[in-house]
Amino acid sequence: MHIIIDLDDVLIKSSYVDATGKRCFCWTKNLKQDLGITADVISLLSNNWDDVIIGKVSLCEHVEKTLGLTIDNVSSNDFIKYWTEYKVELNEDMANWVADMHTKGHRFYIATNQENIRTQRIIEQHSHFIGLFDKVFTSADLGLQKNDALFYIKVLDI
Repeated sequence: MHIIIDLDDVLIKSSYVDATGKRCFCWTKNLKQDLGITADVISLLSNNWDDVIIGKVSLCEHVEKTLGLTIDNVSSNDFIKYWTEYKVELNEDMANWVADMHTKGHRFYIATNQENIRTQRIIEQHSHFIGLFDKVFTSADLGLQKNDALFYIKVLDI
């Protein structure tokens, strides 16, 4: 059997719910303390984010254009490094299930609405585990988001 698994909030824990009930990204938890950047500045990144996800615009170009004039004393490269190198926590329950099912002959794939820099960093952080997956499919590589049926048609063709 072939099984496709999402990366964010399925295979890795990438968000949490704060005291007010708002969903927040884990990497932003100490952002103000570490870089002096508030979460409201981060919301600016969502503008035209779809173009980044499908690889039309590079992450570097988007951050530079979107936040370049907004963030004092933090370069776009430093910001991207902070975001992409944030140590993400593996969902241990899912990891154990994948490992168990892998021993039974099932084949696994990751499908994610991500650009490639962050995806690569996560793969590097969890290289011991990612080896259980036959391939990682990103929206940036396929030029489509996962909510588009063509994404999965391309996945099945590969």
